[in-house]
Amino acid sequence: MRYCREHGGHLVHVDSAQENNYINYYAVALTYEMLWIGLTDLMAENQYMWIDDISEAHFTDWAQGQSNGGLEDCILL
Repeated sequence: MRYCREHGGHLVHVDSAQENNYINYYAVALTYEMLWIGLTDLMAENQYMWIDDISEAHFTDWAQGQSNGGLEDCILL
């Protein structure tokens, strides 16, 4: 996260299906296989918060079988 900020970037918040579709469209166009977004459940398992402002996530579009309660704390698109 610090690296992103030091280079003028930030981790994206995905707050709607429209934003999710937009990001996924460009990720495919740019041939990115995975993108890390700023969502985590590091503080409490299965309680997803945006890492930069500690606000709760209200939109999720999990892949089939996810969120599976595993020990992963990062969210990828």
